[in-house]
Amino acid sequence: MASALKVKGVHYSYGDPGGVDRPGSVTDAVAGLDLELTQGEFLCVIGPNGSGKSTLLSLCAGLLAPDRGEVLLDGGAAHSMAPKERARRMAVVPQSLASIPSLLVETFVSSGRYAYLGVWRRPGPLDKEAVAMAMDEADLLDVAERSMEQLSGGQRQRVLVARALAQQSEYLLVDEPTNSLDLEHKLHVFAWLKRLACEGRGVIVVTHDLNLASQFADRLMLIRDGRMVASGGPSEVLKRSVLEPIYGPNLHFGELPTTAGARPYVVPWLQLGDEAR
Repeated sequence: MASALKVKGVHYSYGDPGGVDRPGSVTDAVAGLDLELTQGEFLCVIGPNGSGKSTLLSLCAGLLAPDRGEVLLDGGAAHSMAPKERARRMAVVPQSLASIPSLLVETFVSSGRYAYLGVWRRPGPLDKEAVAMAMDEADLLDVAERSMEQLSGGQRQRVLVARALAQQSEYLLVDEPTNSLDLEHKLHVFAWLKRLACEGRGVIVVTHDLNLASQFADRLMLIRDGRMVASGGPSEVLKRSVLEPIYGPNLHFGELPTTAGARPYVVPWLQLGDEAR
């Protein structure tokens, strides 16, 4: 039976609930969400800014404990796992780094192997092979000996992806991986994530790029205000009746043929009057 990551009725709030004599201020970031991801599936979570996507990803990764509900990996609570065990099971790619470390690129990518190393064990041939393969996949071999501080934002994003790939985890949880990337590398990253899913990994990607999600994802989940609005294949979610209430009326819809059948695309398009030209 395939491994599964399950989110059941999860609630999570930011803020101070206060007390009897002091009112608090609480913001519901996730409000009663459910999802299930099996190995071999590629799920994209979409939604407007502030809808709870990144919080949901942190809950799935066990980095946050839910206020209510549960996040289970093969029946065990994700947030209760030991950090090394969790890292062997799930790799997380954040949107960005809080600070840029003064490390060589290869050294930083190698940190993805920490879950497999003991206190006294140095990286072995398998660790070095995993790092080299990850850097090759992320098109980073030519900057391996460069400092992280010398990289562009897009290059650093690819380094984060490579570090997660080096972990060789069963699940890959990725938060907006294409924000700083050019068009070629955006396609490369999504094609790479799709291939990992086809090889048996479970992949969740938070993204604002609806068209890349349509092209590569098996399933999309649209959330707003911490609640699920729609879930299903691209053709079920990326349609006017679903997206207009969320993103407004200035959208153009169409379809592009693929070997697996037509896939929808969505383009933001504002028809300007002659006076604005």
